[in-house]
Amino acid sequence: MRRLTAHYIIPVNAPPIKHGILELSDTGTILNIDGPFDVPVESANLEHYSGVLVPGFVNAHCHLELSHLSGKIPGKAGIPEFVSHMIDLNASMPPAEARILQAADRQMYAKGIVAVGDISNGHASIATKKQSNVRYHSFIEVLEKGRPLSEVADFYQNLLERFTKQGLLASFVPHSAYALQRETIDWLLSANPEGPVSIHSQESESEDQLLQKGSGPLKEALMNKGIPMDNFESPGCNAFQFFSSLLNAYKRKVLFVHNTYGEVEQMKQTSHELADATFVTCPNSNLFIEDTLPPLDKWYQAGFNVAVGTDSLASNGTLDILGELYTIQRVFPQIPFEKLIEWATLNGAKALNMAKDLGSFESGKCPGVNLITGFDVRSFKLRDNYKVKRLI
Repeated sequence: MRRLTAHYIIPVNAPPIKHGILELSDTGTILNIDGPFDVPVESANLEHYSGVLVPGFVNAHCHLELSHLSGKIPGKAGIPEFVSHMIDLNASMPPAEARILQAADRQMYAKGIVAVGDISNGHASIATKKQSNVRYHSFIEVLEKGRPLSEVADFYQNLLERFTKQGLLASFVPHSAYALQRETIDWLLSANPEGPVSIHSQESESEDQLLQKGSGPLKEALMNKGIPMDNFESPGCNAFQFFSSLLNAYKRKVLFVHNTYGEVEQMKQTSHELADATFVTCPNSNLFIEDTLPPLDKWYQAGFNVAVGTDSLASNGTLDILGELYTIQRVFPQIPFEKLIEWATLNGAKALNMAKDLGSFESGKCPGVNLITGFDVRSFKLRDNYKVKRLI
Protein backbone atom coordinates (compact mmCIF):
# COMPACT_ATOMS: atom_id res chain seq x y z
CA MET A 1 0.00 0.00 0.00
CA ARG A 2 1.10 3.59 -0.72
CA ARG A 3 0.08 6.65 1.27
CA LEU A 4 0.49 10.06 -0.39
CA THR A 5 -0.03 13.56 0.96
CA ALA A 6 0.36 17.09 -0.42
CA HIS A 7 -0.79 20.64 0.25
CA TYR A 8 -4.14 19.67 -1.28
CA ILE A 9 -5.79 16.63 -2.77
CA ILE A 10 -8.48 17.33 -5.38
CA PRO A 11 -10.70 14.22 -5.49
CA VAL A 12 -12.94 15.86 -8.16
CA ASN A 13 -16.10 14.23 -6.80
CA ALA A 14 -15.67 16.23 -3.57
CA PRO A 15 -14.13 19.59 -2.51
CA PRO A 16 -10.33 19.92 -2.25
CA ILE A 17 -8.87 18.35 0.90
CA LYS A 18 -6.15 20.30 2.72
CA HIS A 19 -3.19 18.11 3.75
CA GLY A 20 -5.25 15.06 2.83
CA ILE A 21 -3.84 11.54 2.77
CA LEU A 22 -4.51 9.38 -0.26
CA GLU A 23 -4.24 5.64 0.30
CA LEU A 24 -3.78 3.30 -2.65
CA SER A 25 -3.15 -0.38 -3.21
CA ASP A 26 0.10 -1.51 -4.79
CA THR A 27 -1.74 -1.66 -8.12
CA GLY A 28 -2.96 1.97 -7.84
CA THR A 29 -6.55 1.31 -6.73
CA ILE A 30 -7.97 4.02 -4.46
CA LEU A 31 -8.58 2.66 -0.95
CA ASN A 32 -9.32 5.74 1.13
CA ILE A 33 -8.82 9.50 1.58
CA ASP A 34 -8.27 10.99 5.04
CA GLY A 35 -8.54 14.66 5.92
CA PRO A 36 -8.69 17.57 5.91
CA PHE A 37 -5.97 18.35 8.46
CA ASP A 38 -4.93 21.80 9.65
CA VAL A 39 -1.24 20.89 9.47
CA PRO A 40 0.67 18.21 7.60
CA VAL A 41 0.48 14.78 9.20
CA GLU A 42 3.64 12.95 10.17
CA SER A 43 3.35 9.20 9.86
CA ALA A 44 5.49 6.22 8.93
CA ASN A 45 5.61 5.38 5.21
CA LEU A 46 3.76 8.57 4.27
CA GLU A 47 5.05 10.18 1.05
CA HIS A 48 5.03 13.98 1.33
CA TYR A 49 4.76 16.15 -1.80
CA SER A 50 4.74 19.90 -2.30
CA GLY A 51 1.84 20.81 -4.57
CA VAL A 52 -1.53 19.36 -5.47
CA LEU A 53 -2.53 15.76 -6.16
CA VAL A 54 -5.16 15.21 -8.89
CA PRO A 55 -6.40 12.18 -10.85
CA GLY A 56 -4.88 11.30 -14.20
CA PHE A 57 -5.95 13.55 -17.07
CA VAL A 58 -8.30 12.54 -19.88
CA ASN A 59 -7.49 13.96 -23.31
CA ALA A 60 -10.96 14.02 -24.83
CA HIS A 61 -9.84 14.91 -28.37
CA CYS A 62 -6.63 14.04 -30.17
CA HIS A 63 -5.41 12.96 -33.61
CA LEU A 64 -2.47 10.67 -32.89
CA GLU A 65 -2.14 9.83 -36.59
CA LEU A 66 -1.30 13.46 -37.39
CA SER A 67 1.74 13.59 -35.10
CA HIS A 68 4.11 13.64 -38.09
CA LEU A 69 2.64 16.97 -39.21
CA SER A 70 4.15 18.90 -36.31
CA GLY A 71 5.37 22.27 -37.58
CA LYS A 72 4.15 21.64 -41.12
CA ILE A 73 1.14 24.00 -41.16
CA PRO A 74 1.21 27.78 -40.62
CA GLY A 75 -0.90 29.08 -37.78
CA LYS A 76 -3.65 31.68 -37.38
CA ALA A 77 -4.87 31.36 -40.97
CA GLY A 78 -8.35 30.03 -40.20
CA ILE A 79 -10.08 26.71 -40.78
CA PRO A 80 -10.42 26.89 -44.61
CA GLU A 81 -6.68 27.45 -45.00
CA PHE A 82 -5.86 24.82 -42.36
CA VAL A 83 -8.08 22.28 -44.11
CA SER A 84 -6.40 23.05 -47.45
CA HIS A 85 -2.97 22.38 -45.98
CA MET A 86 -4.20 19.17 -44.35
CA ILE A 87 -5.55 17.84 -47.64
CA ASP A 88 -2.28 18.65 -49.45
CA LEU A 89 -0.13 17.05 -46.75
CA ASN A 90 -2.27 13.92 -46.54
CA ALA A 91 -1.92 13.53 -50.30
CA SER A 92 1.84 14.12 -50.44
CA MET A 93 3.14 12.53 -47.24
CA PRO A 94 3.14 8.88 -46.13
CA PRO A 95 1.39 7.96 -42.88
CA ALA A 96 3.20 8.66 -39.62
CA GLU A 97 5.92 6.14 -38.78
CA ALA A 98 5.44 3.98 -35.72
CA ARG A 99 8.29 5.72 -33.88
CA ILE A 100 6.53 9.10 -34.23
CA LEU A 101 3.23 7.72 -32.94
CA GLN A 102 5.00 6.03 -30.06
CA ALA A 103 6.81 9.25 -29.15
CA ALA A 104 3.51 11.16 -29.04
CA ASP A 105 1.95 8.41 -26.93
CA ARG A 106 4.89 8.49 -24.50
CA GLN A 107 4.61 12.28 -24.30
CA MET A 108 0.98 12.02 -23.23
CA TYR A 109 1.80 9.36 -20.64
CA ALA A 110 4.58 11.52 -19.19
CA LYS A 111 2.19 14.49 -19.02
CA GLY A 112 -0.15 12.52 -16.78
CA ILE A 113 -2.73 11.56 -19.40
CA VAL A 114 -4.40 8.23 -18.64
CA ALA A 115 -7.02 8.11 -21.41
CA VAL A 116 -7.54 9.59 -24.87
CA GLY A 117 -10.44 10.01 -27.26
CA ASP A 118 -8.50 9.67 -30.49
CA ILE A 119 -9.63 10.30 -34.06
CA SER A 120 -8.47 7.53 -36.40
CA ASN A 121 -8.66 7.54 -40.20
CA GLY A 122 -6.83 4.26 -40.68
CA HIS A 123 -5.02 1.46 -38.88
CA ALA A 124 -1.63 3.14 -38.40
CA SER A 125 -2.14 3.75 -34.67
CA ILE A 126 -3.32 0.25 -33.72
CA ALA A 127 0.07 -1.16 -32.74
CA THR A 128 0.94 1.91 -30.65
CA LYS A 129 -2.39 1.82 -28.83
CA LYS A 130 -2.15 -1.92 -28.22
CA GLN A 131 1.21 -1.52 -26.46
CA SER A 132 0.40 1.75 -24.67
CA ASN A 133 -0.10 2.32 -20.96
CA VAL A 134 -2.68 4.96 -21.95
CA ARG A 135 -6.29 3.85 -22.54
CA TYR A 136 -7.74 4.86 -25.91
CA HIS A 137 -11.18 5.07 -27.39
CA SER A 138 -10.61 5.35 -31.13
CA PHE A 139 -13.17 7.38 -33.04
CA ILE A 140 -13.02 5.89 -36.52
CA GLU A 141 -13.77 8.83 -38.77
CA VAL A 142 -15.83 7.74 -41.75
CA LEU A 143 -15.05 9.44 -45.07
CA GLU A 144 -16.86 8.78 -48.34
CA LYS A 145 -14.24 9.93 -50.88
CA GLY A 146 -16.85 9.66 -53.64
CA ARG A 147 -17.54 5.96 -52.94
CA PRO A 148 -21.02 4.40 -52.74
CA LEU A 149 -22.33 3.59 -49.28
CA SER A 150 -21.93 -0.17 -49.74
CA GLU A 151 -18.21 0.26 -50.44
CA VAL A 152 -17.81 2.71 -47.54
CA ALA A 153 -19.59 0.34 -45.16
CA ASP A 154 -17.42 -2.64 -46.12
CA PHE A 155 -14.20 -0.67 -45.75
CA TYR A 156 -15.01 0.73 -42.32
CA GLN A 157 -16.48 -2.46 -40.91
CA ASN A 158 -13.19 -4.15 -41.75
CA LEU A 159 -11.27 -1.28 -40.15
CA LEU A 160 -13.38 -1.45 -36.99
CA GLU A 161 -12.68 -5.17 -36.72
CA ARG A 162 -8.93 -4.51 -36.88
CA PHE A 163 -9.27 -2.36 -33.75
CA THR A 164 -11.64 -4.59 -31.82
CA LYS A 165 -9.68 -7.78 -32.54
CA GLN A 166 -6.80 -6.15 -30.66
CA GLY A 167 -9.07 -5.45 -27.69
CA LEU A 168 -9.24 -1.72 -28.46
CA LEU A 169 -12.36 0.37 -27.91
CA ALA A 170 -13.63 2.01 -31.10
CA SER A 171 -16.74 3.47 -32.70
CA PHE A 172 -17.71 5.06 -36.02
CA VAL A 173 -18.05 8.84 -36.15
CA PRO A 174 -18.56 11.53 -38.80
CA HIS A 175 -15.95 14.25 -39.05
CA SER A 176 -18.59 16.96 -39.04
CA ALA A 177 -22.08 17.87 -40.18
CA TYR A 178 -20.80 18.78 -43.65
CA ALA A 179 -18.47 15.84 -44.31
CA LEU A 180 -20.99 13.08 -45.13
CA GLN A 181 -24.30 12.51 -46.84
CA ARG A 182 -27.22 11.89 -44.52
CA GLU A 183 -27.57 8.23 -45.49
CA THR A 184 -23.95 7.62 -44.52
CA ILE A 185 -24.43 9.31 -41.15
CA ASP A 186 -27.53 7.18 -40.53
CA TRP A 187 -25.57 4.06 -41.43
CA LEU A 188 -22.63 4.75 -39.11
CA LEU A 189 -24.90 5.60 -36.18
CA SER A 190 -26.94 2.43 -36.59
CA ALA A 191 -24.07 0.09 -37.55
CA ASN A 192 -22.09 0.72 -34.36
CA PRO A 193 -24.71 1.82 -31.80
CA GLU A 194 -22.89 1.40 -28.49
CA GLY A 195 -19.94 3.78 -28.52
CA PRO A 196 -19.85 7.54 -28.04
CA VAL A 197 -19.85 9.88 -31.04
CA SER A 198 -17.28 12.64 -31.51
CA ILE A 199 -18.07 15.51 -33.90
CA HIS A 200 -16.03 18.52 -34.99
CA SER A 201 -18.47 21.37 -34.45
CA GLN A 202 -18.67 25.13 -34.93
CA GLU A 203 -14.94 25.45 -35.61
CA SER A 204 -15.30 28.51 -37.81
CA GLU A 205 -17.82 31.02 -39.07
CA SER A 206 -17.34 29.53 -42.54
CA GLU A 207 -18.73 26.21 -41.25
CA ASP A 208 -22.01 27.91 -40.37
CA GLN A 209 -22.07 29.54 -43.81
CA LEU A 210 -21.68 26.14 -45.44
CA LEU A 211 -24.33 24.42 -43.31
CA GLN A 212 -26.90 27.20 -43.36
CA LYS A 213 -26.41 28.65 -46.85
CA GLY A 214 -24.45 26.01 -48.76
CA SER A 215 -21.68 28.47 -49.63
CA GLY A 216 -18.66 30.29 -48.24
CA PRO A 217 -14.86 29.97 -48.00
CA LEU A 218 -14.89 26.50 -46.44
CA LYS A 219 -16.88 25.08 -49.33
CA GLU A 220 -14.57 26.83 -51.78
CA ALA A 221 -11.49 25.43 -50.04
CA LEU A 222 -12.87 21.89 -50.16
CA MET A 223 -13.86 22.16 -53.83
CA ASN A 224 -10.48 23.65 -54.75
CA LYS A 225 -8.85 20.54 -53.32
CA GLY A 226 -11.05 18.18 -55.31
CA ILE A 227 -13.55 17.34 -52.56
CA PRO A 228 -16.92 16.76 -54.30
CA MET A 229 -19.43 19.27 -52.93
CA ASP A 230 -21.82 19.51 -55.90
CA ASN A 231 -24.31 17.17 -54.27
CA PHE A 232 -23.99 18.71 -50.81
CA GLU A 233 -27.42 19.53 -49.44
CA SER A 234 -27.31 22.32 -46.90
CA PRO A 235 -29.39 21.37 -43.84
CA GLY A 236 -30.17 25.05 -43.27
CA CYS A 237 -29.07 24.93 -39.62
CA ASN A 238 -25.90 24.74 -37.56
CA ALA A 239 -24.16 21.58 -36.37
CA PHE A 240 -25.83 21.60 -32.94
CA GLN A 241 -29.30 21.77 -34.45
CA PHE A 242 -28.48 19.18 -37.11
CA PHE A 243 -27.14 16.56 -34.72
CA SER A 244 -29.43 17.15 -31.73
CA SER A 245 -32.50 15.54 -33.23
CA LEU A 246 -30.46 12.89 -35.02
CA LEU A 247 -28.49 11.75 -31.98
CA ASN A 248 -31.52 11.93 -29.73
CA ALA A 249 -33.26 9.46 -32.03
CA TYR A 250 -30.29 7.09 -31.79
CA LYS A 251 -29.82 7.65 -28.03
CA ARG A 252 -26.10 8.23 -28.49
CA LYS A 253 -23.63 9.91 -26.17
CA VAL A 254 -21.89 12.74 -28.02
CA LEU A 255 -18.78 14.89 -27.77
CA PHE A 256 -19.10 18.20 -29.64
CA VAL A 257 -15.50 19.23 -30.26
CA HIS A 258 -14.16 22.82 -30.48
CA ASN A 259 -17.43 24.85 -30.60
CA THR A 260 -15.27 27.93 -31.04
CA TYR A 261 -18.13 29.88 -32.60
CA GLY A 262 -21.00 28.08 -30.90
CA GLU A 263 -23.75 30.30 -29.51
CA VAL A 264 -24.26 29.70 -25.80
CA GLU A 265 -28.05 29.80 -26.03
CA GLN A 266 -27.99 27.15 -28.75
CA MET A 267 -25.62 25.08 -26.62
CA LYS A 268 -28.09 25.33 -23.73
CA GLN A 269 -30.81 24.01 -26.00
CA THR A 270 -28.55 21.20 -27.16
CA SER A 271 -27.73 20.29 -23.54
CA HIS A 272 -31.45 20.17 -22.81
CA GLU A 273 -32.14 17.91 -25.79
CA LEU A 274 -29.08 15.70 -25.31
CA ALA A 275 -28.48 15.12 -21.62
CA ASP A 276 -25.26 13.20 -22.34
CA ALA A 277 -23.76 15.92 -24.56
CA THR A 278 -20.23 17.00 -23.69
CA PHE A 279 -18.62 20.11 -25.14
CA VAL A 280 -14.90 19.58 -25.69
CA THR A 281 -12.55 22.54 -25.82
CA CYS A 282 -9.03 22.47 -27.31
CA PRO A 283 -7.79 25.97 -26.39
CA ASN A 284 -4.24 25.93 -27.74
CA SER A 285 -5.37 24.44 -31.04
CA ASN A 286 -8.14 27.05 -31.33
CA LEU A 287 -5.58 29.80 -30.82
CA PHE A 288 -3.25 28.24 -33.39
CA ILE A 289 -5.89 27.87 -36.10
CA GLU A 290 -8.45 30.63 -35.57
CA ASP A 291 -6.58 32.83 -33.05
CA THR A 292 -9.60 32.92 -30.76
CA LEU A 293 -11.23 30.96 -27.96
CA PRO A 294 -14.85 30.07 -27.23
CA PRO A 295 -16.42 31.92 -24.25
CA LEU A 296 -15.45 29.31 -21.68
CA ASP A 297 -16.48 31.57 -18.82
CA LYS A 298 -20.04 31.46 -20.15
CA TRP A 299 -19.79 27.69 -20.56
CA TYR A 300 -18.86 27.49 -16.88
CA GLN A 301 -21.68 29.81 -15.84
CA ALA A 302 -24.16 27.75 -17.85
CA GLY A 303 -23.02 24.54 -16.16
CA PHE A 304 -22.22 22.68 -19.37
CA ASN A 305 -20.55 19.28 -19.34
CA VAL A 306 -17.09 20.36 -20.52
CA ALA A 307 -14.07 18.20 -21.31
CA VAL A 308 -10.60 19.18 -22.55
CA GLY A 309 -8.54 18.00 -25.51
CA THR A 310 -5.21 18.82 -27.09
CA ASP A 311 -6.14 18.22 -30.74
CA SER A 312 -3.11 17.09 -32.76
CA LEU A 313 0.52 18.09 -33.09
CA ALA A 314 -0.46 19.56 -36.46
CA SER A 315 -2.15 22.38 -34.55
CA ASN A 316 -0.50 22.24 -31.14
CA GLY A 317 3.08 22.33 -29.95
CA THR A 318 2.55 19.69 -27.28
CA LEU A 319 0.03 17.12 -26.05
CA ASP A 320 -0.28 18.50 -22.53
CA ILE A 321 -3.65 18.82 -20.80
CA LEU A 322 -2.23 20.88 -17.94
CA GLY A 323 -0.94 23.32 -20.56
CA GLU A 324 -4.49 23.62 -21.89
CA LEU A 325 -5.75 24.37 -18.38
CA TYR A 326 -3.08 27.05 -17.97
CA THR A 327 -4.28 28.72 -21.16
CA ILE A 328 -7.88 28.65 -19.91
CA GLN A 329 -6.84 30.05 -16.53
CA ARG A 330 -4.85 32.86 -18.17
CA VAL A 331 -7.80 34.03 -20.27
CA PHE A 332 -10.64 33.11 -17.90
CA PRO A 333 -9.26 33.43 -14.34
CA GLN A 334 -12.79 33.47 -12.92
CA ILE A 335 -13.19 29.73 -13.57
CA PRO A 336 -12.15 27.89 -10.36
CA PHE A 337 -9.16 25.61 -10.69
CA GLU A 338 -11.01 22.66 -9.19
CA LYS A 339 -13.63 23.05 -11.96
CA LEU A 340 -10.86 22.99 -14.58
CA ILE A 341 -9.59 19.76 -13.04
CA GLU A 342 -13.09 18.30 -13.27
CA TRP A 343 -13.21 19.24 -16.95
CA ALA A 344 -9.81 17.58 -17.50
CA THR A 345 -10.57 14.37 -15.62
CA LEU A 346 -14.03 13.16 -14.65
CA ASN A 347 -15.99 14.84 -17.46
CA GLY A 348 -13.74 13.36 -20.11
CA ALA A 349 -13.90 9.94 -18.45
CA LYS A 350 -17.70 10.10 -18.44
CA ALA A 351 -17.80 11.13 -22.09
CA LEU A 352 -15.59 8.18 -23.08
CA ASN A 353 -17.51 5.69 -20.89
CA MET A 354 -14.47 5.24 -18.65
CA ALA A 355 -15.71 6.82 -15.41
CA LYS A 356 -16.07 3.44 -13.71
CA ASP A 357 -12.27 3.37 -13.37
CA LEU A 358 -10.99 6.86 -14.13
CA GLY A 359 -11.60 10.54 -13.47
CA SER A 360 -11.79 10.88 -9.67
CA PHE A 361 -10.29 9.67 -6.40
CA GLU A 362 -13.11 7.34 -5.40
CA SER A 363 -12.77 4.02 -3.63
CA GLY A 364 -12.30 1.18 -6.08
CA LYS A 365 -11.16 3.34 -9.00
CA CYS A 366 -7.68 3.25 -10.49
CA PRO A 367 -7.44 6.75 -12.02
CA GLY A 368 -3.71 7.42 -11.79
CA VAL A 369 -2.20 10.14 -9.62
CA ASN A 370 -0.64 13.38 -10.89
CA LEU A 371 1.38 15.83 -8.83
CA ILE A 372 1.02 19.46 -9.93
CA THR A 373 3.80 21.81 -8.82
CA GLY A 374 4.25 25.48 -9.57
CA PHE A 375 0.90 26.02 -7.86
CA ASP A 376 -0.14 28.89 -5.59
CA VAL A 377 -2.13 27.28 -2.78
CA ARG A 378 -3.37 30.67 -1.57
CA SER A 379 -4.95 31.84 -4.82
CA PHE A 380 -5.50 28.23 -5.94
CA LYS A 381 -4.04 29.02 -9.34
CA LEU A 382 -1.27 27.68 -11.54
CA ARG A 383 1.92 29.71 -11.56
CA ASP A 384 3.88 30.32 -14.75
CA ASN A 385 6.33 27.57 -13.74
CA TYR A 386 3.59 24.91 -13.49
CA LYS A 387 4.58 21.26 -14.02
CA VAL A 388 2.90 17.89 -13.83
CA LYS A 389 4.60 14.72 -12.64
CA ARG A 390 2.95 11.36 -12.93
CA LEU A 391 3.24 9.51 -9.61
CA ILE A 392 1.08 6.49 -10.47
